[in-house]
Amino acid sequence: MQLVIVESPTKAKAIQHYLGEGYKVVASKGHIRNIRKKPFGVDVENRFAVSYEMEPRADKILSELKKLTAQADSVLLATDPDREGEAIAWHLCDVLGIDPNTDCRIEYQEVTRDAVLKALQHPRKVDLNLVDAAMTRSILDYLVGFKVSPLLWKKIAKNLSAGRVQTPVLNLICDRERERDRFVPEESWTVHASVNGLLTTCKETPKDEKRAREIENDIRGAAFTVSDISMSTRTTHPKPPFTTSTLQQASFNHLGMDVGVVMSTAQKLFEGVSINGELTGLITYMRTDSVRSSDSAIDSLRGQILNLYGKEYLSKTVKKYGTAANAQDAHEAIHPTDMTKTPDSVRDALKEDEYKLYKLIYDRYCASQMDDAVSEIMTVTLEAAGHVFRGSVSKLAFPGYRKAYESTTEAAEENSSSFPRFEKGSMLKPETVEIKQHFTKPEARYTQSSMVRAMEENGIGRPSTYASMIRTVKDRGYVEQEGKSLAPRTLGYITDDMLQHYFSIFNVTFTEEMEKKLDSISKGEAGKTETLEDYWTKLNEELSRADREMPKWTGEVTDRICPVCGGRLKQRLAKGGLFYGCSNFPACNYVESIDEESPEVCKTCGHHKVKKHKSNGTVFTVCVNPECPDSTQNRPGKQEKAPAHTGEVQLLDWAKKIRISKTPCTTTRMATRISQTDPEKRKVNSDMLNRWLRDNGYLEEKADKYGKKRFLPTAFGEKEGVLTEDRTTGRTSYEISKLTEKPQRAIIQHLKDILGGQK
Repeated sequence: MQLVIVESPTKAKAIQHYLGEGYKVVASKGHIRNIRKKPFGVDVENRFAVSYEMEPRADKILSELKKLTAQADSVLLATDPDREGEAIAWHLCDVLGIDPNTDCRIEYQEVTRDAVLKALQHPRKVDLNLVDAAMTRSILDYLVGFKVSPLLWKKIAKNLSAGRVQTPVLNLICDRERERDRFVPEESWTVHASVNGLLTTCKETPKDEKRAREIENDIRGAAFTVSDISMSTRTTHPKPPFTTSTLQQASFNHLGMDVGVVMSTAQKLFEGVSINGELTGLITYMRTDSVRSSDSAIDSLRGQILNLYGKEYLSKTVKKYGTAANAQDAHEAIHPTDMTKTPDSVRDALKEDEYKLYKLIYDRYCASQMDDAVSEIMTVTLEAAGHVFRGSVSKLAFPGYRKAYESTTEAAEENSSSFPRFEKGSMLKPETVEIKQHFTKPEARYTQSSMVRAMEENGIGRPSTYASMIRTVKDRGYVEQEGKSLAPRTLGYITDDMLQHYFSIFNVTFTEEMEKKLDSISKGEAGKTETLEDYWTKLNEELSRADREMPKWTGEVTDRICPVCGGRLKQRLAKGGLFYGCSNFPACNYVESIDEESPEVCKTCGHHKVKKHKSNGTVFTVCVNPECPDSTQNRPGKQEKAPAHTGEVQLLDWAKKIRISKTPCTTTRMATRISQTDPEKRKVNSDMLNRWLRDNGYLEEKADKYGKKRFLPTAFGEKEGVLTEDRTTGRTSYEISKLTEKPQRAIIQHLKDILGGQK
């Protein structure tokens, strides 16, 4: 028997099906051990020797692996084809007693029968350079986390963290906001005239309204003479296939997907879905910075373009795309494994998010080998009362690659079906004349999409870390999501100021150089120990200086008076954000929340709303009107006493009193809230709510992939609920653990209907 060890149980099932008898495929379920936390797991005095501890969940897995290894004729390690996968393979070798210098490692870019069988024919040794690079990164991150984070607890607030990658990400977001705060808008005006259906703009751009009015008065009623008509063509080229970065950006822009959801969904498409009873990987490996494809993949793609779109849409020559200079280029671009599996042909096998993402990848890959798009542009120049006006209109002459895939910008373009008729020298009267005021705008805040692009451009992290770093700065309370934008909170500003002032290792440039150094280690051009020594020497010096000189942030004294003792109130800081505390603390422990105004308007009473911050970093909004059900008194998580009414009115009042949480609410919390507000204290548990969710189409009860009977989400349920994500493994669980506002309201309405029927 040959034992094959992979990371994912889903992947294990698919590969077992491909290999059949004679092979046993099992999953390690990710990392089996990590650097020990207590006592300190890195011996900086002994060439950075590392002490490991087993993952709590790994004991049972490791016991089975050891047993199977002893029985097997040979062991093949088929972990993911990247640094982390190589490191997991090395750890398995170390724990299971396998020599990493034997041909025990196989690698494949896609989970398909052909790719796996081909990998079996070309086993190799474990790449110790890749392992060293992964370990260097782990040790660096460990040293920063366990040395700098306690300093933040001591100087700012508890439960904060610093990181080699997360801190530069925070710095980018804070610096962008500081630029926005310093920005001084400049005023300008434009004068427009609609002539023969064409919107034209005056060439002169007035700086004030007075001049704009003068131009408006000059041309109102004047004849517009056509002085020039020019025709031109614009050719646009298709974009290359997706990399991890561009996939995250496009998914956020096109589909509104959180970058973390993008990666977990792509992981499922890579590992495989059941199609006609067979688990098949639909896309190649999704952590890549390369845009290249194999010759066989391109041949298959070009054949499919002929079938789907016709000869006129296929590029005359094979399009070649250049990979960025700092890319590792270890894997192919992200593309479908089998072009004959169109999105529509496999739709029934996919969940809604999986289908949308697969279609995006499929369409982008098709577009990459299609012909250019051609637009015709007509530009008309007119003169009126000594002023020059110009207007343009475009028409898509040949859609080319846009038949398959359009960027969000291209999709928003207005294309005319025909050009308006103009003759040179003709005189026309304008249909409308108007002036518009404009102000220059600061650079927009980062969105998840633009943040990923900024991380890539600045060399911060690698494709596999982009999503997790954005999630980390949000989870730590440094940054909050406002609509689609990432906005720094006060805690983020203070932490960033402190770290940037006392540490150079968190500088964006330093981080980029560090990533290049890790790449050099991967290629065998630099050593692990030497790199760690250089880094640790610098970090240790800056740690000592910061410990001596960094001031403790104790808050800012304000002019507000404490109503209890008459002292001054100070702005204090906790993970939940700023609050007012008495300067005479601990003698006086008066505290008062600080409300940040929100752009939201209360839908119940029409008053404005303010932001509130919970201690876990969650941001929610409440109405300022104390009489409103959505007021501060009714904030999420706060329990109220049962209403003091009796009879039927009491029951209906009870249903109204159950809070609708604006942030996702777990079924357990919802059940507790219902039980505690029930005047008769009837027991409601999460299982009862899950059954109600099942009856109403949110869940279905069936066996999961391990054979255990559970409540699993329907496609509708996934859309309405929030799936739980394991921050350690990055995997998303199969059960709905949180309810968004919509299903909460449905549950409350259901209770009201029941109670109303008791009258």
